[in-house]
Amino acid sequence: MSRSGTIFGGSAIVGGVSAQATTGGDPAGSPGGRRGRPPKESNREAILDATREVIARAGYSGLTLEEVARVAGLYRRYINRTWDSKAHLVRDALFADVIRFDAPDTGSLSGDLRAVLTQHVDLNIRPEVLRGLPGLTEEFPTRPELLSDTLETYARHPVDAMAIVFERAQERGE
Repeated sequence: MSRSGTIFGGSAIVGGVSAQATTGGDPAGSPGGRRGRPPKESNREAILDATREVIARAGYSGLTLEEVARVAGLYRRYINRTWDSKAHLVRDALFADVIRFDAPDTGSLSGDLRAVLTQHVDLNIRPEVLRGLPGLTEEFPTRPELLSDTLETYARHPVDAMAIVFERAQERGE
């Protein structure tokens, strides 16, 4: 079963790559259009960890880049060079694990669905997601590029995992 588009308004994903250009920071932390060295992975991870910690404690509205930098032990300037905005930083911190979604083969459609849905639930019940996602979603109506980029960058992984589950079930005759 091949998909010519996604549930995200028809933007095609061809060969696992979005046909639509992304804006803002990407999951690898290299924002579109920015120049210079890519961020040091250990610094990037420290900032994402600090962001999750601050969100879990203070929520989206209580998160400041200064506090994230303090908790990470880095300069705010580094955050500003790596992410376009607070919303892009929070989005990357909340959904970094989504790109690791997989479609385990348990041998049955019900088992495969349970495995993928368990990953999704486990992601969404984390304190930082519960406290940060409402504020982040408030940004989407006024920042359509953030919504589009978020859907293309992060939501496609669980959708792709579900497609694999259903393709596999069809091949098994389920």
